[in-house]
Amino acid sequence: MAEPISMRVSVSGKVQGVFYRVTVQDWAQELGVKGWVRNEPDGSVTALLQHQHKPVLDEMLRRMWQGPPKAVVLTLHSEQLEAQLQYDEFSVLR
Repeated sequence: MAEPISMRVSVSGKVQGVFYRVTVQDWAQELGVKGWVRNEPDGSVTALLQHQHKPVLDEMLRRMWQGPPKAVVLTLHSEQLEAQLQYDEFSVLR
């Protein structure tokens, strides 16, 4: 199996208190993406995404840009990371 591609994603806007993290977790589980998502003190959301195929990560980023119905995403920044820990699941961190 190919090594997973890791991406760090930062999303700002109205992304806390609108079920953003839970929705991202649902999408990750649907697409087979591993990693985590968490709220940040500044009101943004950060995620670490892993998958073996870039098109799957691109679809995840597209969904994260759209967000759940009550979210208003103003910015989404993503960067590919060098080799990281490999995750076995997708978690919502507190």
